[in-house]
Amino acid sequence: AWDELRDAALACDALEAVEASEPLRVDDRERFAAALAELGRHSESLAQREKALSEVGDLATAASWLALARDTMQLLDDPGRTREACNRALAREPHLTEALELRAGVHARLCEPAREVEDVLELAELEASPVAAAAWFTRGAELARNRLGDEARAGALFRAALKRDANHLPALLGAGELALARGDEAEAERSHGLATALLPGTPEAPRLASVARSAARAAIEQQRQAEAYRYLELSLQQEPDHPEALDAIAIQSLRLGAYEKARDSIDRRLRGSDLAPEEYADRLVKLAQACEGLQQLDR
Repeated sequence: AWDELRDAALACDALEAVEASEPLRVDDRERFAAALAELGRHSESLAQREKALSEVGDLATAASWLALARDTMQLLDDPGRTREACNRALAREPHLTEALELRAGVHARLCEPAREVEDVLELAELEASPVAAAAWFTRGAELARNRLGDEARAGALFRAALKRDANHLPALLGAGELALARGDEAEAERSHGLATALLPGTPEAPRLASVARSAARAAIEQQRQAEAYRYLELSLQQEPDHPEALDAIAIQSLRLGAYEKARDSIDRRLRGSDLAPEEYADRLVKLAQACEGLQQLDR
């Protein structure tokens, strides 16, 4: 009925009757699967395809199992069955990237980050493109940090990403955050400093001001006053009234003898309404220092 008339209903009735009395041949299972799919009975159709592939054993190709995995996810949204089909595909071709990528997504759906990391890192090692490999390593690092709580492994994976692509922005941002957290100011400045040059024009551009402030804090800890000043200027270009940046650049300006910049920054800071009386008085002292430097004591 199916081969000659393409009548799905008749084919299903006939094949169901045969299956009730004896096992179907592989080609009949394939016909049954096609007829069931025609009727929208996708779960049963995919089950027949799975049986057909299982029955042919080693003759079933990785591509066939991958196709089943994709259809299972698309038609049934069933992560468990999808993963099983991916496993079968990868048993035949361990480096089949499409199956690894699909299974990594399944592990994410099933909230199994440790297994997801394994697939992501396999994809990173297999990837020929340095940019794409860096993206996979960065995904692994973010999983290690955010889902597994393993900052040491995350740091190693961010560094692996940057070995593939030294300008990979998400890896630079992540590496800088971890470096700040563990007190490695040199790496924090190096990572976030480079990130400030790469952020403009990207979807992450709104982070430029905060990343520049992070780079400035790291530079200050290393007594790199000129570099800190430059990062703070960059931050204030984006957020001119940010109180922390205004205070910090005023201090750096006084240290560097840039008294006019110190005066202007403190003036702007004093217009803020968040200062307690003792904080206001402290800024007035710094303002006097700036004015003295400009020989404007009568200001």
